[in-house]
Amino acid sequence: MRFLPHWPDTKPPTALRLVDIALIAALLPHLSLLEPMMLIYLGLSWLLIWRAKPLPNRHLLLMALIGGVALALSFFESFTFVGLSRLNIFVSLVVSLLIVAVVLQRLTQTLNFYLALSPILFLALSYFFHHSIMMLLYALFTLLLFLALLLWYKMQSPLIDALKTTLAMAAFSLPSIVLLFLIFPRISFETKEFGFKTAPTIRTGHDGLMHLGDEALLIPSTKVVMELFFPEGIPPDHTLYFRGSTLYVDQTSRWEPLATPSPRLNTTCVQTPSRYQVTLYPHRKRWLFALDYPCKAPAKATLNEDAIVSAELNVDTVLRYEGASIPSTFWPHPKLPNALREAALRYNQTRDERLYALAHPLSSIPDPRQKLAALEQTFRALGLYYSLDPQGINPADPNDSFLFDTKKGYCVHFAGAFATMARMSGLPARVLTGFKADRANAYNNYLIVRENDAHAWVEVYIEDQGWQRVEPTRFAIGDTTRSDAPTALQTKQKGVWGQAQLVYMYVRYRIQAWVLDYNRSKQMQLLRTLLDDAAALALAVTLLGALLFLAYAARSIGASKRKNHPAKVMLAPLLQRLQRQGLVMSPHETMETFLRRSGIEGIEAVIEHYNEARYADHPQALEHLLDALQRLNKK
Repeated sequence: MRFLPHWPDTKPPTALRLVDIALIAALLPHLSLLEPMMLIYLGLSWLLIWRAKPLPNRHLLLMALIGGVALALSFFESFTFVGLSRLNIFVSLVVSLLIVAVVLQRLTQTLNFYLALSPILFLALSYFFHHSIMMLLYALFTLLLFLALLLWYKMQSPLIDALKTTLAMAAFSLPSIVLLFLIFPRISFETKEFGFKTAPTIRTGHDGLMHLGDEALLIPSTKVVMELFFPEGIPPDHTLYFRGSTLYVDQTSRWEPLATPSPRLNTTCVQTPSRYQVTLYPHRKRWLFALDYPCKAPAKATLNEDAIVSAELNVDTVLRYEGASIPSTFWPHPKLPNALREAALRYNQTRDERLYALAHPLSSIPDPRQKLAALEQTFRALGLYYSLDPQGINPADPNDSFLFDTKKGYCVHFAGAFATMARMSGLPARVLTGFKADRANAYNNYLIVRENDAHAWVEVYIEDQGWQRVEPTRFAIGDTTRSDAPTALQTKQKGVWGQAQLVYMYVRYRIQAWVLDYNRSKQMQLLRTLLDDAAALALAVTLLGALLFLAYAARSIGASKRKNHPAKVMLAPLLQRLQRQGLVMSPHETMETFLRRSGIEGIEAVIEHYNEARYADHPQALEHLLDALQRLNKK
């Protein structure tokens, strides 16, 4: 560790070693994606490269053969039209082929244009696999590293000077980068496959059914299903229901949707809706989760009479869409079609005898609102407990078993039993599955919905009015699993660490929305905001001015140091003498190159001490430079 205090003064290694450093940085994002055989080949290659001796041709041929075998073993099962039609497999093959080619060139211990360009190629190919904020930051760091290595080599100066110059150049170019970014929006490739098929990662706790047996809707995973942003603020917690499927058919062990899809609903928002942006992760189905109750379908989607929003195609990639909903517990629907009424009143008359005996007497209550109130009161009187670990529920008779025997269950058991009880009392009812979000997973106007927020609830039809949402789990008299009984399957972020994670995800989401996904639509939105909001325009002008000032300061400081450095002042007489002899330094020529071009005997000592004084700040460098110039004058 003794070298650490001296690292700023480190002189640059050979050009090949600098390329090695750049290759290592560019290859790091690929290591987790390479096949084991390619990793072994890469490790063997680095051992040979580090020997710093060129390999004989026969050994190069052997390494080429080993590379071919590694490729064949890594992609043997993918060498088909179907396999190579997947974008990730195809790009992985390209990366592996490039690795073999770069290794063979590097083992010759010679540097050419293609080898010098290869780090940029590897970094560019990594964008096909990584689309995160961390990759964005790493890419920026890697680009700065490439620039620093290039300057370090060209300047032949200590490392600290190359780093300072790199940071100064980055600061100076920052306003131009920001301006180009704003003027030229990012072309979105998120829905483009370039003729390839995708290989999505499925993330959802919702499968469109509601199981009451061993496959019941119990998803302990905390993976994010969707992220939402409400520009005007998140609605109240009791309205944060995101519906996915409407279920009418009771198949004893599970509830299913109708075989015939509900007709499309052509409607507009009759009042000012709550608007929000959704980032939905792949689930390979067509449903789009919308806040209850949606009043308008997003672009390229439809809204049906069950208030279900569906995309034109399966959601196989990350999908971003805008929603418009009226947060409410009631959905006006004055006319219920006969087919839906019959489906919402149907129940199995050969089962649930005890439940029928309890619910059927309520059918004599004529007013539907009063009947619903009596139904809720009766359901609460059963003394049910909320539990994520119910034991002993009979899958052949789940409602009676849950209500009268075990008295323990979670949202699916509460929803199935309450919907059946409502039907037996003469109220049309249906089961909804989707997600119940929790404001504990919110930060500012940003809300996270996770797999374990999967939930089931009930809607009861009030004659000539519409569908009334009912949350059956709120009738539980206790919770043997957790302390927040009213809603199902939610994990709250707790403590400082949980809050820090939430803030990180919020920042990541905002950067994703405005940097990685900055497209033509976002550009026009930004322009409208600047034109309509004087405060936003003033802030933008202030930030742009600050960037310009930073760039000017960086340039001025660098120019001042270059112009007034004592070493350059000491060289002034020599430069004037060379100019009188007709030797003039060109604007883009370095001092070292110009002095060496002069061909004066003894000039190498002047160059050495000039570089020490100019870049290394050696305490005696100026004295040594003065001695070298005096010796040169004597000659």
